[in-house]
Amino acid sequence: MPENLIEAEDPSFLSALTDDTVLESSFLSRPLVGRKAIGRLVRYTSKIYGSKNEPIVLSADGTVIAQYHATLRDGFPVYCVVVLTYNADGEIVSVRSGYSPFEASKRIADEVRDQILEFEA
Repeated sequence: MPENLIEAEDPSFLSALTDDTVLESSFLSRPLVGRKAIGRLVRYTSKIYGSKNEPIVLSADGTVIAQYHATLRDGFPVYCVVVLTYNADGEIVSVRSGYSPFEASKRIADEVRDQILEFEA
């Protein structure tokens, strides 16, 4: 399992995604499926931050949990928890992310709304 999960441009965990990995997030209205779509979304959303601290990462029994604090480009604070679930082959089968406060999640949703169909293409 990767040590540096949340990098600015290309998070290292993307290489472990499968074609049927499912991403669920507090800012999405439905799950996103697949390495390509999830990679596009993660790369896009990594650019919405004005700043981000180093994540705290915990790992146990095929699950990695990373949490970090950040600010959006407009300075609004955001707190995030990402949960990666790995299968026995070391592939990520599930990505779940939660953002708070609610206003931060809403701002991120507004930012990606127009892009979501492109992520799934």
